[in-house]
Amino acid sequence: MTAHSTGNADSNLAHVEAILAVLVIIITLSAMRLSLFLWPEEARASVLTAREMRQDLYLLRRELDAHSAFLTLDEASKSAQIDAYIKAMASRYPDQIPSTIFGAEVLKIMNILQDPGTGTGPEAEFGQRLPIVPRALDDRWLALDDSLNAWDEDHPFISHIDDVPLSRWQEATQAFLPGSSKYSLTSQAQWLRRIALLRHELGLSAKPSVTLTLTSLEGQVRRVTLQLLPDEPPVTENLFSIKPLGEKANLITLTNIDEIEHNRSHQKQFQQAMAADLLVLDLRAAQGESPALLTILGAYADSDDPLIGFARYRASASKRNDYLGTDAYRAADSGPTLAGDDAHVRFGQWFVRSQPKGPKVTGRLAVIAGPGCRQECEWIVHSAKQWQRAIIIGEDTMGDLGKLHRLRLPNLKQEFFFSSSLAYARDGSLISGAGTSPDIWVPGQEAFDAEGLLALIGELPSSDGALEAKTQDSDENAAAQEAASDTSPAASANTAQR
Repeated sequence: MTAHSTGNADSNLAHVEAILAVLVIIITLSAMRLSLFLWPEEARASVLTAREMRQDLYLLRRELDAHSAFLTLDEASKSAQIDAYIKAMASRYPDQIPSTIFGAEVLKIMNILQDPGTGTGPEAEFGQRLPIVPRALDDRWLALDDSLNAWDEDHPFISHIDDVPLSRWQEATQAFLPGSSKYSLTSQAQWLRRIALLRHELGLSAKPSVTLTLTSLEGQVRRVTLQLLPDEPPVTENLFSIKPLGEKANLITLTNIDEIEHNRSHQKQFQQAMAADLLVLDLRAAQGESPALLTILGAYADSDDPLIGFARYRASASKRNDYLGTDAYRAADSGPTLAGDDAHVRFGQWFVRSQPKGPKVTGRLAVIAGPGCRQECEWIVHSAKQWQRAIIIGEDTMGDLGKLHRLRLPNLKQEFFFSSSLAYARDGSLISGAGTSPDIWVPGQEAFDAEGLLALIGELPSSDGALEAKTQDSDENAAAQEAASDTSPAASANTAQR
């Protein structure tokens, strides 16, 4: 009996030891797998070999074929252009390519899509940059310092860089800008600083300094040579501010639309500001996907019709039915009838973009928009354009309403993204890539003072809430625009771009 019990004990002990050994192996493998994520990534090489370039381009081409919504619009032509560009790159860079140049070339490839949603991650490197900040003013460009003051008060304008007219540099920026942003002075200003890439685009040699030609109002010229500045990652500001604008209006500046949904305090402050006779909402740099802000702003809408548009996305095995992501989209049995819609087989089902009903307000709304208004901000501007008690001021938006598909090129170690869905208006017209035009065009980097902004919008509303500014003729709009901003070089030089 004792021998039998001892045998069972030894058997149980061996069984426990086997289980523990398996658990140790599982834990060890899990720890090793986890260490792959915790281990710091190897720094990006300054130069890629031709083979590494081809590998990354193959991955890019495959992802575009599978997920790009804009590729399906005139697919044969765009695919041929992309293939031709990739082939030309293999000839131009037979041995190796600098990483910064390769990243820029990828952006140029994606720009063939004419997709306003294309872009790259914050880890992107663009090389050395200009030591001055260019800002457009009418048909000239100001040369500002980092504090946005005139670099040379006696010669505030810049006419040439490295003895090349500034217009040629503007043309060079357009190769890297997607869609209609090619013609946005705000977008061009951002790329004009990336002189290392622009020199390569223009076929100029690289050097650590730059020669600027500055001019005065009277046409006097000064040439100055400055050292270039090192590249630095972009700084994203999360702004939410409310300030009075005259006696009966409020100005709200917002950059993160998701903030309204996630910050109850800001949401309450926003709704309180809507009690004014006029709410001016600056969305020139607003991004985010939350529908909460449009739901609140529905208080200015003329009707309670929930339908504001449609959307559909590129179908693939990796996408779920809730791919568009917010409660603002609901699946529909059918969508608008589109003429010549040969690409419908590449998309999933239609989704309706709706807006919940809510209480109304009696005041008016003015939205300041521009090319920096992205994602949900585009829906807000598109909707407000239809409201009688709302007016849009600023520049055209780009039509960037798509859900973004992201990929990381393994050899370049850089993230890129592009649109995998398209948005349509209620009548079936394509909004994606088209954007929304303002009622009153004012460049997005000009200053607005309280008196001038109120003059631009027009007098406060009458009791019926009709927006007279919507029906003003172009002469009245032009006169108001001049009153809205001080366009003198000194005043413009002291204005920060939001």
